Amino acid sequence: VSYSEIRSVNFFKLLLNAVRIIEAGPNPFESHINVKYSNEKDGEVLIQLISTQGVVVHQEKIQASKGENHYLFTNGDSFQPGIYMLKMITEDSNDIKKLIKK
Repeated sequence: VSYSEIRSVNFFKLLLNAVRIIEAGPNPFESHINVKYSNEKDGEVLIQLISTQGVVVHQEKIQASKGENHYLFTNGDSFQPGIYMLKMITEDSNDIKKLIKK
């Protein structure tokens, strides 16, 4: 009998570097989305809005500070009504929130 190699995962380290969406609204939205999020360190955050077909319809890189941050998305008029996923990505983590376009 042979066994595979044992590996460990440090979830605490992953949580220390996490980006987290606190609030995104209004939901449903029409023309804008006000996003409040927290980041555990200063750094770059990639923001994506993804359709239910998996198409990235908006993407933007922003600089975030450690702690609570705000982002205002103002291009909502150009999207078709439906369900979208707001995804925020750092080098260490990501968070996703479902949004509805009226």
